Formats: sequence, C-alpha cells, structure tokens
Amino acid sequence: MAESERRGVHPAIAGTVVLVLFVLVLYAVASMLASPPSVAAQPKDDITGVSEEGEPLALPRGTDAGAVAIIGHDDAIESTGDDQPLPMASIAKIVTALVLLEEHPMEPGSDGATITMGETDLQYYWDMVAEQGSLTDVRAGAELSQRELMERMLVVSSGNAALSLANWGFGSQEAFVEAAASWISEQGLESMTVVDPVGISADSVATAGDMARLARIAYDNETLRELLGVERIQVFGSWAANSNPLLGEDGVTGGKTGSLFASGSNLMLFAEREVAGTQVPVVSVVVGVTGTASVSTASLSLLDQAYSGFREQVVLPEGTVVGEYQADWSDRVITASTAEDLTAVTWKGIEVPAAVLLQEVEPGTLSASPGNLTVSSFGTTTSVEVKTDGVIPPPDFLYRLLHPQMAISWVAGLFG
Repeated sequence: MAESERRGVHPAIAGTVVLVLFVLVLYAVASMLASPPSVAAQPKDDITGVSEEGEPLALPRGTDAGAVAIIGHDDAIESTGDDQPLPMASIAKIVTALVLLEEHPMEPGSDGATITMGETDLQYYWDMVAEQGSLTDVRAGAELSQRELMERMLVVSSGNAALSLANWGFGSQEAFVEAAASWISEQGLESMTVVDPVGISADSVATAGDMARLARIAYDNETLRELLGVERIQVFGSWAANSNPLLGEDGVTGGKTGSLFASGSNLMLFAEREVAGTQVPVVSVVVGVTGTASVSTASLSLLDQAYSGFREQVVLPEGTVVGEYQADWSDRVITASTAEDLTAVTWKGIEVPAAVLLQEVEPGTLSASPGNLTVSSFGTTTSVEVKTDGVIPPPDFLYRLLHPQMAISWVAGLFG
C-alpha cells in the first residue's frame, strides 16, 4: 500500500474541515434563531379630511350681498346675494391703509411719520364738504402723526384724512390709484377696482367675497387690526367715537363702515367668539343695506350664521388607509387604517389636514396599534389609533442564509 494512503488525512486538514462544518452549522442555527428585522411603514402623503358643507349662507333682509371668511383658512369663505362688483364706499379706505402701510410701515402702537398739513389738505376738507362726505377738522401748519391721520380715516371714516394720506404717501392722488391697482393685483382680488382713496366714487367696487378677502388681509395686519379696534380718538381736543356701531358687542373687535346715497350702507366686521374652548376670529361684510333694514342686524345675522357653521363632525371615517407595510422578503402588503371615525371641530366644507405616525412592526407578530392619526383644527387636537389588516410573515430559511447580518446580530447579542 502506498505511503500516503497509510498516513490518512492530514490532521490540519481534518481540523479545518471540522471547523468549517462547525461554523456552517453555527451560522445556520444562528440564522434560524435570529429575530428578523422590524419593518418600517410607508405612510401615505397628504391625508386630508373634508367637512360637510352645511347650510348655505342666507342673505339678510334688505341687503344686496354678504360674505364671511374664517381667519387662517384660505378655503373657508362663503358669499351670498349679488355676485357682481358693488360699490365699496368707505371700505375702500381699508385698501388705502394697507397700500400706505406697505409704502410707509408703522409698528403697532407707534406714531409713524410726522405730516405737516398745508393748503392742499385744506382743499381736501372743502372737497369733502362739497361731496357731503365724512370729514374731520384740519388746520394749515398743524403737525399730525401718521397714526393720527390713519385713526381719523379709519375710526371716524374721515374722507379728507384719506386724501391727505394718499397725497403724502404717494405724491398725488393719481400715483396712489396706480399703487392701489398694483397692490390689488398682487393680492389676487380680481373683482376689485379702487379709483379714489376715500371710496366716495361709485366706481370703487368689489364683490362681497373679495371684500371679505380684503377684511382677512386687514385682520392679518397687526397695525391695521389695532387701529380698527380703537373706540374713540381726539381731533384737536374733541373726542370722536368709532363709527362702527357694533364695536365691543357680540365679540366684534373691529371693522369699517361705509355708505353711499345711491347704493346703501356697508359694514365690514372683525369678530372673535369661542368655539370648542378657543377664540376663533371671523370676518364678515354686508353690502348695500337699504330701506328700513339695519346694517347692524344684517351684519350680526351673517356672523351668527358663520359661527353656527362650526361643529364637531367626522372628517376621516373608520377604515381610512394611512399607510402600508411590506418586507423586502415578501410580496404581501399589510394595510394600516384608522380603527374608528376621526372627528374634529371644523367649519363647513373646509379641508382638514391630518398627520400620521406609524411605528415599525415585528414580523410574525400582530401589532395591536402601530400608530395614530391626528388632526388639529381650530385649537382642538384629536387622534385615533391605527390598526393593521394582517401580519408580516417572517423570512424563509434561504433569505436568512443570504443575509448574514441577521446571524451576526444574533451572535453579537449572546456576548453583548
């Protein structure tokens, strides 16, 4: 018999073979015993609930048109009545104020620039006398602050103050009208035209809807919101009350009056009332109130209707799909959906964005609730739990063998 045959397998080779077999067996055992990795969710984007439309806005008696808008919600606006552009009257002074503040900013509570009254300002006074418009006393050489003139224009609706501000701010009435047109275009107020800073022209017009949008812009301007809520001002030593008949009543915090002989009375209001424990601001506009109808009654009717549109309702029903789970070793897709109806305090017809939070799930285990879906609306936050419609299957033996990180993690855990 040959010498090599009598010797048998070399001990080193035999030892290596045994070691390799041991490692392979250990790897196979570790692969089977290792816990599979948890599976991350694939949440849906842009989950949005929609509230019911509710009752349409009713037009108050003796009113041409009206509109309401909810602050902070661009899609929360509703109009009623005539949808054609109507005379704005002194509501146009809101445009004058906003355009002026853009050109000459003034912080809330501050006085702004100093403006010296001259002969042109005296002529504006007599112009308003001739037009039978609202006016305040003016004296040549008097130095008034920007705030004082804006208070006269907004609080007591002084037409000559509006003309003086436009002339001071832009150099001429024509330049103001050009600036106003540019600003109106930038704001997307498509129906609105302002041909004078006072609103005394019947050609300064807008739809009720665009006047409500204007009111929302005005409310969002802190300086203007403050000025429109001033109860009374002094004009050369005499007190003059705010022309807004509802200021301080039924949650009304500000606004602007307006009237023309030919078209009737207008009233823009800012209001804040409690909704589900939170103060919610709403703006309203009534346009063309005539005859025996009351502009105050019409305005309160719209505000009451606006606030009655707030209610708790289902915005996302039970079973709304919010995401999916799928492991890379399986074709099976597990759906995550809401376990019950999600309700929220909201306003008719508006969209309510929702936020979903989904945790990772363990394969082979049914998760009671891997996350939740939450909506925040008008100061309230509501959440519901999420459920899954099945279990992620664990990986098979071949997948485990081809993914050594599972076995390595298991072994490391033994010595960790």
